[in-house]
Amino acid sequence: MSNFVELDVLNKLKGASSLSPPVVAMKNEVEDVQIYLNPKEPHTFLVYTTTNYFLDGALVNHGSQLYEVSVLKREEQFILGEFKVIGNMTEVDGV
Repeated sequence: MSNFVELDVLNKLKGASSLSPPVVAMKNEVEDVQIYLNPKEPHTFLVYTTTNYFLDGALVNHGSQLYEVSVLKREEQFILGEFKVIGNMTEVDGV
């Protein structure tokens, strides 16, 4: 991934994971992605995802996440320059 993101973004993503393998089978399935351009800041986007999380094949959580993403151009390639979690939303009793 180092060719596609800034080093500090990559380090943050690495820090969010564990080096040891999980004890149970885990699966993260993205159901929907919506991307919104920020007209006041070029190359800055809001990304809204809806995700299903499974443990041992059973759905344990369905939620949505909102991220702020900045894209930079390095030589002839675009990379993620900033990746911020704005919020996590989880359904409560089907709402």
